[in-house]
Amino acid sequence: MAPAPKGPATANLTFVGDTGLAGASSHPVLSCNFPTVDGTEVVRLLAQPADPAALFNITVSSGKIMIVVASGSGTAYTARWFEGTGVTGFDPSKGVQINAQLTETTPSTSNPGTIGAITSVTGSIDCGDQTAGTSTVTYSGDSLEGPINAPPTPFRVECDTSAQGNFVSFVSIVSVGLLKALFFTTFQPDSINAFETFAGPPIAQHQYVVKATGASTLTGSEAHVVGDIVEQSPPSGVAHTLHIEGDVTCGATVAR
Repeated sequence: MAPAPKGPATANLTFVGDTGLAGASSHPVLSCNFPTVDGTEVVRLLAQPADPAALFNITVSSGKIMIVVASGSGTAYTARWFEGTGVTGFDPSKGVQINAQLTETTPSTSNPGTIGAITSVTGSIDCGDQTAGTSTVTYSGDSLEGPINAPPTPFRVECDTSAQGNFVSFVSIVSVGLLKALFFTTFQPDSINAFETFAGPPIAQHQYVVKATGASTLTGSEAHVVGDIVEQSPPSGVAHTLHIEGDVTCGATVAR
């Protein structure tokens, strides 16, 4: 017998904590197979607690869950950080079971404001029919930290739909000289925007942009890209240029 078809990715999490944060979260935006700057893959999740002014930003890795409880934006942005173990059956492409006691780990640089606390979380995440997608995209050229010398791997391709316009996000790990960089690149019609991040210390990030006819073409769940992306506000004073070229197919579609 053929295996039953998989459905959409789902997350069912229940929190214990202060008023407005306790109870079941809702409206999950789930990203499986998500590469991180250390080369591993995690499951990422945005979820809504009962308090409509707050948001759970959740990252689940092998053996650990990290939750940022945030509210506001700009100068009014406040956040508290919580971590715990109690993660079992973790597979970034399939899902995870969670039964975690949480400890606050808010860094001294974060403004916690009046956000409440959470003390535990239980539930599960099922990646459903999400996949990493497919890609033939390559980067070439030299960044400040060195030459790019290998194809991106691992990677994740996602189609995003929103009232502000549709785009494709391509998140990947790229070898740059002797280092590894996380490239978070978005493709919109005739536009490519890439952020290159190194874990450090110190953390370093560079932005590259191109807007030109034909630089990025979106068709359904696919994108074709070819162009030279130019570094913005280079710290060295000299802008580096990278060439990007190839095709991607989305492994997930997310409505925002």
